[in-house]
Amino acid sequence: MLTSKLPLKNSEGATIGVLGVYSDITERKKAEEIIHRNELMLRRLVDILQHPTGQVQEVLDHALENAIELTGSTIGFLLQYQEERQECVLCSWSREVIASCAMANPQSTFHLEQAGLWAEAIRQRRPVTINDFLAEHPLKQGIPEGHLELRRFMAVPIVKDDQVVGVVGLANKPSAYDDNDILQVTLLMDSVCNIAERKRMEEERSRLQAQLVQAQKMEAIGTLAGGIAHDFNNILGAVIGFAEMAREDSPRGSMAVRSLDKVLEASDRARKLVRQILAFSRQENIEPVLLDPEIIVRDAAALLRPSLPATIAIKVEVMSGVPAVMADPTQLHQIVINLATNAFHAMEATGGTLAVSLAVVNWHDEIPPAFPESKPGRFVCLAVEDTGPGIPAVVRERIFDPFFTTKEVGRGTGMGLATVHGIVQKYGGFITCDSAPGHGATFRVFLPAVVGGSTSQPPQEEADETGRTGKGHILFVDDEHILVEMGQTMLERLGYSVTICTSSLAALTTFQNDPHRFDAVITDQTMPGMTGLDLARRMLQVRPELPIILCTGYSKLVDEDQAKAYGIKGFAMKPLTKREIAALLRDVLEGP
Repeated sequence: MLTSKLPLKNSEGATIGVLGVYSDITERKKAEEIIHRNELMLRRLVDILQHPTGQVQEVLDHALENAIELTGSTIGFLLQYQEERQECVLCSWSREVIASCAMANPQSTFHLEQAGLWAEAIRQRRPVTINDFLAEHPLKQGIPEGHLELRRFMAVPIVKDDQVVGVVGLANKPSAYDDNDILQVTLLMDSVCNIAERKRMEEERSRLQAQLVQAQKMEAIGTLAGGIAHDFNNILGAVIGFAEMAREDSPRGSMAVRSLDKVLEASDRARKLVRQILAFSRQENIEPVLLDPEIIVRDAAALLRPSLPATIAIKVEVMSGVPAVMADPTQLHQIVINLATNAFHAMEATGGTLAVSLAVVNWHDEIPPAFPESKPGRFVCLAVEDTGPGIPAVVRERIFDPFFTTKEVGRGTGMGLATVHGIVQKYGGFITCDSAPGHGATFRVFLPAVVGGSTSQPPQEEADETGRTGKGHILFVDDEHILVEMGQTMLERLGYSVTICTSSLAALTTFQNDPHRFDAVITDQTMPGMTGLDLARRMLQVRPELPIILCTGYSKLVDEDQAKAYGIKGFAMKPLTKREIAALLRDVLEGP
């Protein structure tokens, strides 16, 4: 009420009365208050828009603090609501709650059926205000021990596209919550929801761009790996072949034999490294079989247990009814050992727990876009978790890069995770890493599940005896002169007669001149003028039953299935040892 007073005087100037005017300005004060609160809300919105962060979580935290100040509340929280699962997830709460809450095990996920009074904002799809929280209410379910005392409370649903996606809760305002508070918070959170969605889209775009760059980088390295593998395998083939023959010619127990053993040992390591590179680039020839992953996991864990120090505990958990997968048992074993070894190294200094588990996961349309070759469906999830110091984000971005390692010199080549990545993708699966500094790391490998069928381990390969004498005439074809020389000497030592050619065209002419002269043909795939596959096809047109072995250090043009489809009886990845060549020839000449 606004009052104006004016004295009344007579002709002599004496005051004889007072004229009073009373104006009711209640509505004007209310309008001024609304304007003030609108200005305050606009300032809050501008503050949120100008907040120097690109993270959605920080935007939500900042918006909650502004909502608390805007309404004059003391505490508040933000919940994300999942309509499909009817589940509420606490995603933000005020600083005062963090500082004052004394609950022993604060809950962060709530099912709608278990939620109390505040969830009425979701159930009824409208704001709920309780200005006397201490009074009895039929929907109250009590407050957990250690929870902050509530005197007044307001819950406002956040609606997007006619669906409740969240709830903002505010409490302990000095005066009663009213419709203006509801309106201000609703307008504020609607705007914040749009801002958060835009931020989320920006984050998603940045993530997809990073994944695209990563995919392009992996593809480029894979192409480079294939090119290197061809030439390097030829070099390794010559080293291994001549070293084996030199060892045979050296006296038993001599220093020369011991030195050559070291050469062969190093060559074998180099051969495995090339295989790892090819597996990473998804170009290695593999033969997956139907197998039970539980057997592999338990065998790998048993192998690891004696090598782990007493400060590291190992736990294996396997969900009942885990289906079979199509994989090479050696490679699956390699995946488990590799991930577990990395976990061990992360906890070596402090100790901890290494957990290996198998479970079944149904992925529908949620497969990460970084793995476009993986199709939705049922997957077997192999998880390897450690309680180590965690992996910083800057390192996580590169952990699957070949030759990237954070280990000191001599403790890692940087090929382990890159190899796992390549193997998993080869099987149509994918791998993820969840980690944060101080919270350990969890690697999850997802392999497509195979429903039905019997699982069995492939029979152990019997040792080949290279002392057996071979019979027959072999045509040996390779454009590398040193490999031709090595191959001829090795085959002759095995007891075969050998004709050599360093050109596929010359080999075809030699064969056409006398097709029945040769009992078998060993040919390289990548040669100038005519590939080994084309050479084999032309020879088989003349002699369909001719045993041919196709060898390659790397080729995108042919694999074992394609080779056999053309009638080629043997397929091998270079480099080959004398034992492997002998076994291949016996298989194609005498039958496996």
